[in-house]
Amino acid sequence: MILKIIIYPLCIILNFLIIILVGLPFFIDLIIFLTFIFLFIKNKKLFFTYNIFFIISILFINLFILNSPANKKQLINGHKKFSFEGKYKKNVDSLIKSPQGDLIALDTCTEKIYNYRVDKNDQQFVTDGLGYRNKPNSLKQSDYILVGNSIIMGGRLSQKNILSEKLSSNSNIKFANIAIGGTGPKIYEANMIEILPTLKNNQKFLLFYFEGNDFYFDKNSEEFYWYYIKIPKYKYKLRFGYERIERNKDKLLNKKYFKKNYLYQNTRPHSQRFYNKLLSKWTNSCLVEWKILSDQKIGFLYKYYQINQYKAHIIKNNDLINRIEKVFFIPTKYSVYENYFNNNISKINRENKFEFLKKEYKKLNIDVIDLTDMFQFNSKNEIKNNNFLFFQDDTHLNELGNKIFADYLLKILVK
Repeated sequence: MILKIIIYPLCIILNFLIIILVGLPFFIDLIIFLTFIFLFIKNKKLFFTYNIFFIISILFINLFILNSPANKKQLINGHKKFSFEGKYKKNVDSLIKSPQGDLIALDTCTEKIYNYRVDKNDQQFVTDGLGYRNKPNSLKQSDYILVGNSIIMGGRLSQKNILSEKLSSNSNIKFANIAIGGTGPKIYEANMIEILPTLKNNQKFLLFYFEGNDFYFDKNSEEFYWYYIKIPKYKYKLRFGYERIERNKDKLLNKKYFKKNYLYQNTRPHSQRFYNKLLSKWTNSCLVEWKILSDQKIGFLYKYYQINQYKAHIIKNNDLINRIEKVFFIPTKYSVYENYFNNNISKINRENKFEFLKKEYKKLNIDVIDLTDMFQFNSKNEIKNNNFLFFQDDTHLNELGNKIFADYLLKILVK
């Protein structure tokens, strides 16, 4: 009786956990799990034998990967390496080799994608005692604190080239940041509230909304677009519903007690690429497209578009509102170069997002500045010299782009 009530269910749960530790796509996890359940019903001894073999195999494979030269030479960016509990590990000072941009990892449609690597760079990654990308004491000594996501944090840039460092080195004003890659306005607000009690009276926030990640759209809409192609709503729902399951699986298995599951860490990038490729083909929607500008390859990340009003989380906490000096709207890489592609959907969506932001913060007497014209103007000038403002194989600003960004912000703040 105890076997049936306690031991058997525990064994089945353990079996499922063992399967997901391999790092395969979730739908394959389910197929394997259902096969094991069928085996359990038919032959319990064989079920337990296979499970023991499965566990021993995973342990041996982990030991082999741990001691392999390939694992020791693994190259990743600072954001991936040092992410920890919603921020970054504290008091880091590390030099990392960054072999490729995020578009290489996200592109599941282009054959021989690794031939598209363009920008390889070394990245110095430094964090303060709170887990933000600042030098020690920068936050305490700053006049302005930049709030945003990976564009503000510095993406693939080395410490000396991130926005807050550029601004500080080019002026007598001191800057720091509380930007974390992959976050949005609700997290921006939470991070601002967290440091609020430590701030001096004269310290102000500069808040940055990114066109690409910081807006959401009306869930009741019936029209979804990929580039110019209309996507059926059920495909949109199924695709992003499944991707949410995979993201939650990664969140669970990237916790610190699973960090030494080297099999998962090595298998997972390949399985992610596999299921994303299936989803892209099914919806006829690839995440990345490569174009030729100034005789050079440059990649762009596409999102689902709908011609509708976009919304974003608006910060209304009075203590924070009193400290927000300005709000800035940052365009995506695609928007910066959109005039070369004649994509009206992109322009309409961008303008909808900015207008919403402008209207909402006007109610709070805070100016919102659209940076699109500035980036488009400078990109047009620089492309004449075969220069881009973004890494060609990445969604983030490069050193030149961040320098132009910093120079423009200083003009606004000094004015």
